[in-house]
This record gives sequence, structure tokens and C-alpha cells, in this order.
Amino acid sequence: MKKLLAVVTAALLLASCSSNNVAKNSPAIAEREVASVSAPGCMIEQHSRNKSWYRVNLNGVPHNEHWYGKKQVERIKNNYLQKGKCK
Repeated sequence: MKKLLAVVTAALLLASCSSNNVAKNSPAIAEREVASVSAPGCMIEQHSRNKSWYRVNLNGVPHNEHWYGKKQVERIKNNYLQKGKCK
């Protein structure tokens, strides 16, 4: 019984590995698009009316609705950098 189970398992393994229809040097593999892996960017946005107010944007979206001073917004950006949320 154990030998039969081992043979069936080996046959299934070989069948699953050999069912690939695309050769490794096929142009179909070379032409596929690969998604890039990049962390979202952080930018400091300056307030339109009060030039001493700032906030951090992640991919163009503000992290919250509040505005901060220059030192505070730099601390927020550095925290995001340390957490890996920004480049």
C-alpha cells in the first residue's frame, strides 16, 4: 500500500511539472511585463495661503487633514521613512 501511494505521488508530481506549455526560452516569457516594487513617495506640501504650514503627502494623498510647522512635518516624514512607508 505504501509503495502504491509513493508511485501515485511521484506520478502526480511528474505530471504537474511536465504540464507547462511554455518553453523556458519562449518569447512569451521575455515579453511579459513585470511589476516594479517601489515604496510610495513622501512629499511635504506647503499650505497655499499660510506659507509656514506644511503637511506630508503619501502618493499625493495627505496623511491627515492637519497642517504642521516645518520641524513637526519633518519629524512625521522621518517616522514614515523609518517605518518603510516612504522612499
